[in-house]
This record gives sequence, C-alpha cells and structure tokens, in this order.
Amino acid sequence: MTKNLYQAKMEESGLLMKTKLTHEDYMNELLAFQEMLGSMVFNDREEHRTDEIIVELERSARSKQIEKEPQFRKGIAALRQIHKEISISVAGKHGEERVARTLEYVTRPCYIYRNIYITDGERETELDNLILTENGLIILEVKNVKSDITINENGRILYDNQCYHDISICDKMQDKRDLLKAEIKKTYE
Repeated sequence: MTKNLYQAKMEESGLLMKTKLTHEDYMNELLAFQEMLGSMVFNDREEHRTDEIIVELERSARSKQIEKEPQFRKGIAALRQIHKEISISVAGKHGEERVARTLEYVTRPCYIYRNIYITDGERETELDNLILTENGLIILEVKNVKSDITINENGRILYDNQCYHDISICDKMQDKRDLLKAEIKKTYE
C-alpha cells in the first residue's frame, strides 16, 4: 500500500481527528486506529498490536531501502508514541476494572461512580472513581504500573525514577476536588 493510500484511508476513517474525547472514547479510537493500521499493513483481519505493526513496517522499509529516510523515521517515532499511549491506556483501564471489582465487596452503604468527566471550560479532569458515602465524597485515583512508584520532594509521581506528570499529585488532586466542588455547587444552586 502506498503512502497516499494510507493517508487517504486514515482521513476517511476520522479516527483521532476529534478535538474533544472522553478518556473512554480516546481509548476506543486508539484501539480502532491500531486495528485499522494492522489490517492495512498485514492485509488481513487478525488483530495486531502496534509493536508488531512497527516491526513489519521496518522490515518492509528495509526491503525497499527507505528505512533511513527522515519521513519514514518520523512516522515510526510517532507510531512508537502511539504504541506507548495504547499500552498505558489499556493498563490503566485494566487497573480501573480491578479496582471496580474490588469495590463491589464494599458492604457499607455507598454509591460508586466511575470515569466522570468534569470541565469548567478552561480546566478538565476525569475522576476514576467517585464514592459517595454517608460521611462524604471520596475521589479514588487509580494507577496501574509494573514498576515502582515514588513521590519526589515536589510531589510528582515518579515511575522508575522518571516523571511523566507536569504537576504534583497534590495539585492534581486539588484540581479534581475544585472542579467537583464547582460542579456540585453549580448543580445545586
């Protein structure tokens, strides 16, 4: 398949072209993109992960002697980022599902809401779990990683001593509380 056919098929699909998506929609679009790209690269209906797609594209590029072309390298780098994003999103979803199954065993009276998107027009957030109890609200943020997590002196979460967040966990949770409080206030005023 030529570069122009890939591009036309991508534009036709409309995947990853929207400016606003919920986390669930974003994840579904990433997985649909992976599925579509796999079917284009392998010319079949089997499921292929983006890492397999990258290996196949690099193999094909070597056979055509274009593996060192800047445009190809840039495309592969973008696919590696997408692969990382899919891996993180899928792991996060699995972690949230495990927590949800665990929360089913809570015996005290409460209501549990999952994946709540809140925005005030400028800021936005998603609450992984919001638990309403007779004593108040609990915001439960879920992380699912295979490595050690630490919090540095600035309050930022580190995964294997690398920081991937632009604000501290305290500031992130404060934003979630502030947005939730404003939404509740707006709803009940």
